[in-house]
Amino acid sequence: MKKMNKFVPQRKTFSEHYGSFEAWSVTRFYKVQPLEFLRLNLVESSLDSSKLSTKKILPLGKIILFLKKIFFGGHRRVSLNSGQAMLTMVVFFMFLSAAIVFGVISPILKQISIAKQLLFSTQSYYLSESGLEDVVYRLRNGKTVSAIENLDIDGNTTTVDVTTTANGKLVLSSASVEEGVRKLQANVVLGTGISFHYGIQAGQGGFELRNSSSITGNAFSSGSIIGAGNYIYGDVVSAGPDGLIDGVHATGTAWAHNIRETSSNQTIIDKDAYFVVKESDVTVNGMLYPDSEDQDIIPLPISDEQIEEWK
Repeated sequence: MKKMNKFVPQRKTFSEHYGSFEAWSVTRFYKVQPLEFLRLNLVESSLDSSKLSTKKILPLGKIILFLKKIFFGGHRRVSLNSGQAMLTMVVFFMFLSAAIVFGVISPILKQISIAKQLLFSTQSYYLSESGLEDVVYRLRNGKTVSAIENLDIDGNTTTVDVTTTANGKLVLSSASVEEGVRKLQANVVLGTGISFHYGIQAGQGGFELRNSSSITGNAFSSGSIIGAGNYIYGDVVSAGPDGLIDGVHATGTAWAHNIRETSSNQTIIDKDAYFVVKESDVTVNGMLYPDSEDQDIIPLPISDEQIEEWK
């Protein structure tokens, strides 16, 4: 096996090391480093000019072409696109920032939209319920109701359709506030029995409260209503020309021909009082309406004949 000698680099002139300029290949041009070329060129220039031949002097045009290939087409290229790279990075970060901002704002806007829809839906529900309750109230009290009723509240309208059925009325209320639409339906059936609107109702004999007894609800009597400071939580009516309220504390309004107070039983009316005669000791916290008409006597909802049938 042939032993290879150790390579010892020796300094050569530019022409000796690379040969004539015309003999260089493109590959050699790419491998030449700018600093090495300048160093070799300086070494070449330090030689005696008399020893240089014309063939070894490189023309200026070829040197410029050589430098152009080194800096723009060679192995080590000087980049002139740094401004374009910076602009690309700026645009990239702008798009990235916009994506982050929209990613944060989008859920917030969605929650705001949901809250608005919930508000409109709630308003539509109560508007529809108002129309339904209005028509049902008029049907129950025998008032006139059209086939289509409209109710306006705060600039919004609910439409109530009333349809006659075999057993009564079908009431459909529809309301819309912005994009929220709610519909409510009720079946009003004509039933049998007594419709009672009072906590207690008495005939011409009236009634009397004693001890700690009280009435929760409105009280109606075709006779006198007498108590011993007892509470009636509602309105009190003593109808007819002999109507009398004495010794009760009514939390509502009172109607009677005569409202009086005995020395031992205080009479208090929390709201208004309608009367013909009122004693000065009676306490009325509302408005006074003297010389009011007496309330009509109303027969009991259950007749004596029907009670006899129940026995």
